[in-house]
Amino acid sequence: MHEAGLAESIVASIRHAKLDGSVIRVVVSGGHEHGQASRDALAAHIEARLPGVGATVEVLEGPGSRLCSMCTLPFAQVNDGDTCPACGGLPLPPALDEEEVSVEVIEPIRPGDR
Repeated sequence: MHEAGLAESIVASIRHAKLDGSVIRVVVSGGHEHGQASRDALAAHIEARLPGVGATVEVLEGPGSRLCSMCTLPFAQVNDGDTCPACGGLPLPPALDEEEVSVEVIEPIRPGDR
């Protein structure tokens, strides 16, 4: 994941949609980076670009679809260390082009609320 560029796009979207003061959830699934370190890096890049916006952003990792290294069946990997539910095999590394990011507005601030 290219956290700096992704953070820039997310903050630009928050500003464009006039979501200042809102609570925003960013869910990252897949990609070549997996785990807490990539979520922390993205959160830090977003936080650095948020002064003056006032939005609260939470970065979570969604389940990534992985292939089992033993039986080759696909399964959802929610946490680091999750293994294939069918055979217990370890997941193959994710493909670089499978990253998906969704931005959800949890508590929008309406124009009349400001």
